[in-house]
Amino acid sequence: MAIYRIEADVSGCQSIVFDIDDYLDVLAPSIGEKQAMFLPMVNLAVAETWSPIELAYFQNEGTVDLADVSLWKSGVLLMNQKGYDALRDVLTGNGEFLPCELSGKAAYIFNCLELKPENGAKVSYKEKEGGKQSVEAIEFPDGWNEALFKFKNELTFNLYGSEAFKVAYDSNELKGLYFSPSS
Repeated sequence: MAIYRIEADVSGCQSIVFDIDDYLDVLAPSIGEKQAMFLPMVNLAVAETWSPIELAYFQNEGTVDLADVSLWKSGVLLMNQKGYDALRDVLTGNGEFLPCELSGKAAYIFNCLELKPENGAKVSYKEKEGGKQSVEAIEFPDGWNEALFKFKNELTFNLYGSEAFKVAYDSNELKGLYFSPSS
């Protein structure tokens, strides 16, 4: 089964974003500001204390199209109603949907809660002068077939999606993400 690293397509469309102060106003009182800023890495569920915030579009230079799904800090997806409708069923078991608003319409933040162990995959690095410079390849175990998961290695922290996630994204003609084969 193919696994893809998920990246933001900032050259292809406008990104969905949020005001960081609004986000912190909701989460900092319950989990602290530092935990909120690093939510993908600390892997906390926050739905119980969540209150909807306003999302907006950010004009990436040279873009016209609006994203349906955007990426924040490699572990949180921001999506409009179309993105939510297309991905809800495939993502339900891998995290929580946090309701928001975007231009007066329903929108969502998806907090991925599927964090894989650092030592669970085989990572090859490009080295220079005895130091690791970049990730050359990652070989994920066959059992890692969740629609969406986060993985940290010695150099990076990224969000990865399965073939099922990519098919749901592509078949609904969503915009805002870029998929790179993981190895």
